Amino acid sequence: MTSKIIDIDNNGLSFYNSNPDINDYRNTGVGFLVNDQSMITATDFKEVDGRIATIKIHSKATKQTINLIGCYAPTESSNDEVSKE
Repeated sequence: MTSKIIDIDNNGLSFYNSNPDINDYRNTGVGFLVNDQSMITATDFKEVDGRIATIKIHSKATKQTINLIGCYAPTESSNDEVSKE
């Protein structure tokens, strides 16, 4: 899969997105919003599939690295086909 990194605006916000269809952002994908002007940097973004992604965040202030995992599952309101995927 190809990772999608979207520059949200001129204020230094980047959106790391695992959505396989960027035009269908309301129904699928996991995302992380990172302020590039803060004391953290995103050093690694990996998407496992449309529902699971990881990102490595490095703090410039504490010199520590945190690995975050984002995931979601369809809700009961999703149709049966989406829920079984």
